[in-house]
Amino acid sequence: MEIRQIDFFLMVAENRSFSRAAALLHISQPALSRYIGDLEKGFGVQLFQRTPKRVLLTYAGERYLSYALMIKDKIKLLENEMNTISASQRKRIKIGMIRSGRQLSLSKSIEDFKKLHPDITLHISEQLSKDLEIGVLEGIYDIAFMSKPIRPQGLNYQFMEENEALLMVPRGHPLTVYAKKREELKYKWIDIHLFEREEFVLQDENCRMRLDLEAFFIAEKFKPITKMLTQSTIDTVHFAESGIGLAFLTDGYVKYIRNPEKVDLYCIGNPVWTSHFGVISKKSVPLSRAVQDFIQIYMRQNKTE
Repeated sequence: MEIRQIDFFLMVAENRSFSRAAALLHISQPALSRYIGDLEKGFGVQLFQRTPKRVLLTYAGERYLSYALMIKDKIKLLENEMNTISASQRKRIKIGMIRSGRQLSLSKSIEDFKKLHPDITLHISEQLSKDLEIGVLEGIYDIAFMSKPIRPQGLNYQFMEENEALLMVPRGHPLTVYAKKREELKYKWIDIHLFEREEFVLQDENCRMRLDLEAFFIAEKFKPITKMLTQSTIDTVHFAESGIGLAFLTDGYVKYIRNPEKVDLYCIGNPVWTSHFGVISKKSVPLSRAVQDFIQIYMRQNKTE
């Protein structure tokens, strides 16, 4: 049974005429008769008694009419509630973010945004990249700030910045004497192959950066010795900082190093390994003016740091 069949039934019941109902529905009378006939055939009952002068409801038709009116009322209530929810959600922006050092300066972006849109609430959630992609596709988030998506189908990706991918090594490590200064790089560069016998704390497959790491290992023909696996780069940094092993991170996670005086950071790779950071949104959903404003504010704030 379709909602359209209910609408057609109600029109015939109200007008007690197939021809008048067909005219009001802007369809042919044979087509309307066919729809009602299919409805009756589906239930195995006759809903209307056809007479030369008018159409009468049978007992089954009377019962069907009672439920059809209730269904239409429920649909109206549903539409009203959805419209209410939609109106309220337009005053709330749902933002997903990977956990990185950028969140430490998020308050300034929120402050600047509230000056433009004081009536809009920001709902911000930290998740793994894979969960952010699914969340945007399913409408859980309006936008998400993260690395370049793994599954770009159905997603728009707006590039924000390129980050240097780094190797974190305990300060005083004997191999760091081979590091070289390059003018174009923020950190010294070191040959990753010097560390083939070292143990590493690595991100596991639940972390987006692991895919970038795998691509880097293949490109460099480097096989790290895994001492420990974690689900987030922040945990990787903290465990490595504790002396468990060396670690890989991007520039955005440097702020999470708790004892920077105990470690050194180096650029690696030929060419130098970098990662992209940006914002994703669902292709089929246009971004509101407020969402676009937040993206611009957040991008501007990160560039000025």
